Amino acid sequence: YAGQITVSSLTRFTSICSVIGSGLIIGILLSKWSKKKKVLNTRDRLLLGMSSIDLVASIANAFDVNAFPADTYGIVGAMGNQATCNLQGFFIQLGFGVPLYNAMLCVYTLLIVRMKWTDKFIAVRIEPFMHVIVLGYTLTTATLGLVLDLYNSNGSFCWIEMYPHDCAFAGYVKCIRGENAGLYQWIFAGVVLISCFVIIITSMSIIYLFIRKNVQKMKERYGESSVVNKTQLQEVGKQAFLYVAAFIITFIWPMLVAIERQLSIKPPFWQNLFLSFFFTFQGFWNFIIFIRPEYNWVRRRNKEKSSLWALGTAIRRATKSP
Repeated sequence: YAGQITVSSLTRFTSICSVIGSGLIIGILLSKWSKKKKVLNTRDRLLLGMSSIDLVASIANAFDVNAFPADTYGIVGAMGNQATCNLQGFFIQLGFGVPLYNAMLCVYTLLIVRMKWTDKFIAVRIEPFMHVIVLGYTLTTATLGLVLDLYNSNGSFCWIEMYPHDCAFAGYVKCIRGENAGLYQWIFAGVVLISCFVIIITSMSIIYLFIRKNVQKMKERYGESSVVNKTQLQEVGKQAFLYVAAFIITFIWPMLVAIERQLSIKPPFWQNLFLSFFFTFQGFWNFIIFIRPEYNWVRRRNKEKSSLWALGTAIRRATKSP
């Protein structure tokens, strides 16, 4: 059981880090709102929604196998029942609102940068639909998971899974719960992840190419001393790359496991290890990307200070930024 204990310990550690990351984003945004005594802008509200969902999903992940029914065979630490398993599965499914909100943030940035739409116009005409899409999809699929008895132990956590384990692949074993689980995994998660990946890649590419084109025009008109320089373009490129990289590194592992399960292939231990580490770390990744511009600004102007001091200062600055 050494491997199982290792995976569980890693899952709890990364889930706690994710709770801290999402909690910090929520704290910064609420502090900004309370200090300025005015409504947050669209970007901040999308971030608040994303971080709130990740917070509850990460807490559910932190319970790990403890949420499994106590009689689950071969699982060390199982001490719950079907109700706790259902609860964990519900909130993990709700957590797929995080990539959806990430995609909405990219669309928002595209509308601001490329389409030149104002935040006020987006807040009134576009933002409500963004929240309806994210919350409508996740709440509906999470609730259907309960109604259709889809939430069962998959060895790592309770989510959409057949019970008994792999019953659909064994002709002599009848599925008691989670019938057609593989199909529902793709409908409830696979489709949305692929869609989000396309939206994020497309949005960030359009934004980067648009800014690059405008930088070139400014250089031709005003020379190398133009306001928007190569360093700023590289910064936009890095930020876009981080959004894409964080998405891929988080969700490639559950996608691979789902594909292997459909092909009746047992995922190797190292893959489960990567799944436990990266999938439950998304709140922390979001915080790193969120605070990175402020952190870099502070570090460039205070090179003699420690990284911890720079991080604390960046967080304080973030509560005051527009």
